[in-house]
Amino acid sequence: MIFWCIFVVWAVSFVLPAIDIYDWGKRVTALGIEAMVYSMVRGSLMFWVYHEDFSKFQKHPQDLLALWYGLLWTANLPMLASPLLLNRVLRFKGKIFALILVAAVMFPLRLYKRLGEVGILGVHLGLFVWIGALAAMALFFLWFAFVNRLRIFSEGPSAETPG
Repeated sequence: MIFWCIFVVWAVSFVLPAIDIYDWGKRVTALGIEAMVYSMVRGSLMFWVYHEDFSKFQKHPQDLLALWYGLLWTANLPMLASPLLLNRVLRFKGKIFALILVAAVMFPLRLYKRLGEVGILGVHLGLFVWIGALAAMALFFLWFAFVNRLRIFSEGPSAETPG
């Protein structure tokens, strides 16, 4: 039940106002889904511009940050896969996936302080809800992959099992 609540909150974050960007010379508030598309386009553009010689990033570190922002949408991929791997994690076998989710959370948190440098003028509730849902899902999976398992095994053998 908790899993599906977090998943729904994550999905709702795509229809909430997320960021302010310039669009044809004026400030526009973009929804979460638009922010994701903006991130995809920005990353594709930076990769296309620099794909022949990545050493150009040394001359233009701002563009490297734009490429980093352009990969931000990939944090959604583990969330999309999470319903498929939920049963595995609940059986204490999802350690790698839990760590991937933690990495997916760290990705936007690392970039958050520098959003202004890639053309993001302001942030809104949708971005915080999105990051919060990613963090909550990572904690959920970490709990079942590591902590809950340790608690079960630290209780020792039950009274029903001999020896």
